[in-house]
Amino acid sequence: MKNKKKNSISTKKKLINLALCLGVISIGFTINSDILAQPLYPRYGLFQPYTKPRYPSRNQTGKTIADVLTKDAKFRNFVDGLEQAKLLEELRKSCPKEQPYCLTIFAPNDEAFNNLPRAVFNKYNQPENRSKILQYHLVQGRITKEDVDSGSKVTMAGHPIQITESSEGIYKLNTANGKHPSILTKNGVIIEIDQVLIPPDL
Repeated sequence: MKNKKKNSISTKKKLINLALCLGVISIGFTINSDILAQPLYPRYGLFQPYTKPRYPSRNQTGKTIADVLTKDAKFRNFVDGLEQAKLLEELRKSCPKEQPYCLTIFAPNDEAFNNLPRAVFNKYNQPENRSKILQYHLVQGRITKEDVDSGSKVTMAGHPIQITESSEGIYKLNTANGKHPSILTKNGVIIEIDQVLIPPDL
Protein backbone atom coordinates (compact mmCIF):
# COMPACT_ATOMS: atom_id res chain seq x y z
CA MET A 1 0.00 0.00 0.00
CA LYS A 2 2.78 2.37 0.94
CA ASN A 3 4.52 1.72 -2.35
CA LYS A 4 1.32 2.48 -4.26
CA LYS A 5 0.90 5.79 -2.37
CA LYS A 6 4.53 6.70 -3.02
CA ASN A 7 4.12 5.88 -6.68
CA SER A 8 0.93 7.95 -6.83
CA ILE A 9 2.60 10.96 -5.18
CA SER A 10 5.62 10.59 -7.45
CA THR A 11 3.38 10.50 -10.53
CA LYS A 12 1.50 13.63 -9.39
CA LYS A 13 4.80 15.48 -8.85
CA LYS A 14 5.95 14.51 -12.34
CA LEU A 15 2.70 15.72 -13.86
CA ILE A 16 2.94 19.01 -11.95
CA ASN A 17 6.55 19.49 -13.08
CA LEU A 18 5.57 18.67 -16.65
CA ALA A 19 2.72 21.21 -16.52
CA LEU A 20 5.09 23.86 -15.15
CA CYS A 21 7.61 23.14 -17.91
CA LEU A 22 4.95 23.37 -20.59
CA GLY A 23 3.73 26.64 -19.11
CA VAL A 24 7.22 28.13 -19.18
CA ILE A 25 7.74 26.94 -22.77
CA SER A 26 4.41 28.39 -23.93
CA ILE A 27 5.19 31.75 -22.30
CA GLY A 28 8.60 31.80 -23.93
CA PHE A 29 7.12 30.89 -27.30
CA THR A 30 4.55 33.67 -27.03
CA ILE A 31 7.21 36.24 -26.20
CA ASN A 32 9.46 35.03 -29.00
CA SER A 33 6.55 35.02 -31.45
CA ASP A 34 6.05 38.71 -30.76
CA ILE A 35 9.73 39.30 -31.41
CA LEU A 36 9.68 37.26 -34.59
CA ALA A 37 6.62 39.20 -35.73
CA GLN A 38 8.64 42.43 -35.66
CA PRO A 39 10.07 43.66 -38.97
CA LEU A 40 13.47 42.18 -39.76
CA TYR A 41 14.46 45.34 -41.58
CA PRO A 42 15.88 48.38 -39.78
CA ARG A 43 14.17 51.73 -39.93
CA TYR A 44 15.20 53.70 -43.05
CA GLY A 45 16.86 50.53 -44.42
CA LEU A 46 14.58 50.40 -47.45
CA PHE A 47 15.91 53.78 -48.60
CA GLN A 48 19.45 53.60 -47.24
CA PRO A 49 20.70 50.01 -47.38
CA TYR A 50 24.27 51.31 -47.75
CA THR A 51 24.20 52.57 -44.13
CA LYS A 52 23.09 49.19 -42.75
CA PRO A 53 25.90 46.60 -42.91
CA ARG A 54 23.55 43.80 -41.84
CA TYR A 55 20.64 44.91 -44.01
CA PRO A 56 19.77 41.98 -46.29
CA SER A 57 19.71 44.03 -49.48
CA ARG A 58 20.30 42.48 -52.86
CA ASN A 59 23.81 43.78 -53.48
CA GLN A 60 24.48 44.57 -57.13
CA THR A 61 27.17 47.21 -56.62
CA GLY A 62 29.07 46.02 -59.69
CA LYS A 63 26.14 47.00 -61.94
CA THR A 64 24.18 50.15 -62.70
CA ILE A 65 20.48 50.61 -62.09
CA ALA A 66 19.88 50.17 -65.84
CA ASP A 67 21.86 46.90 -65.89
CA VAL A 68 19.90 45.41 -63.00
CA LEU A 69 16.45 46.45 -64.25
CA THR A 70 17.16 45.23 -67.78
CA LYS A 71 18.15 41.75 -66.60
CA ASP A 72 15.25 41.28 -64.18
CA ALA A 73 12.23 39.83 -66.00
CA LYS A 74 9.69 41.32 -63.61
CA PHE A 75 10.53 44.88 -64.72
CA ARG A 76 10.08 44.39 -68.47
CA ASN A 77 7.22 46.88 -68.83
CA PHE A 78 9.08 49.46 -66.77
CA VAL A 79 12.28 49.04 -68.79
CA ASP A 80 10.36 49.25 -72.06
CA GLY A 81 8.83 52.54 -70.94
CA LEU A 82 12.21 53.90 -69.80
CA GLU A 83 13.71 53.07 -73.20
CA GLN A 84 10.87 54.77 -75.06
CA ALA A 85 11.16 57.83 -72.84
CA LYS A 86 14.96 57.84 -73.35
CA LEU A 87 15.55 57.66 -69.60
CA LEU A 88 17.44 54.38 -69.49
CA GLU A 89 20.75 56.07 -70.36
CA GLU A 90 20.30 58.34 -67.34
CA LEU A 91 20.28 55.22 -65.19
CA ARG A 92 23.63 54.06 -66.63
CA LYS A 93 25.50 57.18 -65.59
CA SER A 94 28.19 56.93 -62.94
CA CYS A 95 27.91 58.95 -59.75
CA PRO A 96 30.51 61.53 -58.75
CA LYS A 97 32.96 60.29 -56.10
CA GLU A 98 31.62 62.76 -53.56
CA GLN A 99 28.05 61.55 -54.05
CA PRO A 100 27.84 57.76 -54.37
CA TYR A 101 24.37 56.26 -54.85
CA CYS A 102 23.21 59.41 -56.62
CA LEU A 103 19.86 58.04 -57.81
CA THR A 104 16.85 56.41 -56.18
CA ILE A 105 14.26 54.73 -58.36
CA PHE A 106 10.85 53.33 -57.48
CA ALA A 107 10.44 50.42 -59.86
CA PRO A 108 6.91 49.10 -60.52
CA ASN A 109 6.88 45.41 -61.33
CA ASP A 110 4.99 44.02 -64.34
CA GLU A 111 1.99 43.15 -62.19
CA ALA A 112 1.67 46.84 -61.28
CA PHE A 113 1.42 47.74 -64.99
CA ASN A 114 -1.03 44.91 -65.65
CA ASN A 115 -3.29 46.26 -62.89
CA LEU A 116 -3.49 49.78 -64.34
CA PRO A 117 -7.04 50.83 -65.22
CA ARG A 118 -7.47 51.05 -69.00
CA ALA A 119 -8.00 54.83 -68.93
CA VAL A 120 -4.77 55.34 -66.96
CA PHE A 121 -2.86 52.93 -69.21
CA ASN A 122 -4.07 54.82 -72.31
CA LYS A 123 -2.86 58.04 -70.73
CA TYR A 124 0.51 56.42 -69.94
CA ASN A 125 0.86 55.35 -73.58
CA GLN A 126 0.95 58.98 -74.72
CA PRO A 127 4.67 59.87 -75.05
CA GLU A 128 4.45 63.20 -73.22
CA ASN A 129 2.61 61.59 -70.30
CA ARG A 130 4.86 58.51 -70.22
CA SER A 131 7.97 60.61 -69.72
CA LYS A 132 6.35 62.59 -66.91
CA ILE A 133 5.02 59.46 -65.18
CA LEU A 134 8.39 57.70 -65.34
CA GLN A 135 10.24 60.77 -64.05
CA TYR A 136 7.85 60.66 -61.11
CA HIS A 137 9.52 57.34 -60.19
CA LEU A 138 13.00 58.89 -60.12
CA VAL A 139 14.72 60.84 -57.37
CA GLN A 140 17.98 62.65 -57.94
CA GLY A 141 20.26 61.77 -55.05
CA ARG A 142 19.55 59.81 -51.91
CA ILE A 143 16.41 59.67 -49.81
CA THR A 144 17.62 60.80 -46.40
CA LYS A 145 16.28 60.10 -42.93
CA GLU A 146 15.05 63.69 -42.90
CA ASP A 147 13.05 63.06 -46.09
CA VAL A 148 11.45 59.96 -44.59
CA ASP A 149 10.64 61.75 -41.34
CA SER A 150 9.20 64.77 -43.18
CA GLY A 151 7.03 62.41 -45.23
CA SER A 152 7.87 63.52 -48.76
CA LYS A 153 10.57 63.76 -51.41
CA VAL A 154 10.54 65.75 -54.65
CA THR A 155 10.97 63.59 -57.74
CA MET A 156 12.52 64.39 -61.13
CA ALA A 157 9.00 65.15 -62.38
CA GLY A 158 8.96 68.15 -60.05
CA HIS A 159 6.24 66.74 -57.81
CA PRO A 160 6.77 65.31 -54.33
CA ILE A 161 6.04 61.72 -53.50
CA GLN A 162 4.48 60.98 -50.12
CA ILE A 163 6.37 58.60 -47.80
CA THR A 164 4.41 57.01 -44.96
CA GLU A 165 5.15 54.17 -42.57
CA SER A 166 2.55 51.75 -41.22
CA SER A 167 2.53 50.40 -37.66
CA GLU A 168 3.96 47.15 -39.09
CA GLY A 169 6.99 49.01 -40.45
CA ILE A 170 5.87 48.87 -44.09
CA TYR A 171 6.67 51.97 -46.13
CA LYS A 172 4.27 53.36 -48.70
CA LEU A 173 5.18 55.62 -51.61
CA ASN A 174 1.86 57.39 -52.13
CA THR A 175 -0.39 54.29 -52.12
CA ALA A 176 2.24 51.83 -53.39
CA ASN A 177 4.02 49.43 -51.04
CA GLY A 178 7.79 49.51 -50.99
CA LYS A 179 9.07 45.93 -51.15
CA HIS A 180 11.99 44.64 -49.11
CA PRO A 181 14.77 44.09 -49.79
CA SER A 182 15.81 47.03 -51.93
CA ILE A 183 18.57 46.59 -54.51
CA LEU A 184 21.86 48.41 -54.04
CA THR A 185 23.68 49.20 -57.31
CA LYS A 186 26.84 51.14 -58.02
CA ASN A 187 24.93 54.31 -58.90
CA GLY A 188 21.85 54.13 -56.70
CA VAL A 189 19.08 52.25 -54.97
CA ILE A 190 16.20 50.37 -56.62
CA ILE A 191 13.01 50.04 -54.57
CA GLU A 192 10.44 47.68 -56.03
CA ILE A 193 6.84 48.88 -55.72
CA ASP A 194 3.51 47.20 -56.45
CA GLN A 195 1.76 50.14 -58.15
CA VAL A 196 2.57 52.60 -60.90
CA LEU A 197 2.86 56.11 -59.44
CA ILE A 198 0.82 58.79 -61.21
CA PRO A 199 1.76 62.48 -60.80
CA PRO A 200 -0.96 64.67 -59.31
CA ASP A 201 -1.31 66.75 -62.48
CA LEU A 202 -2.29 63.79 -64.69
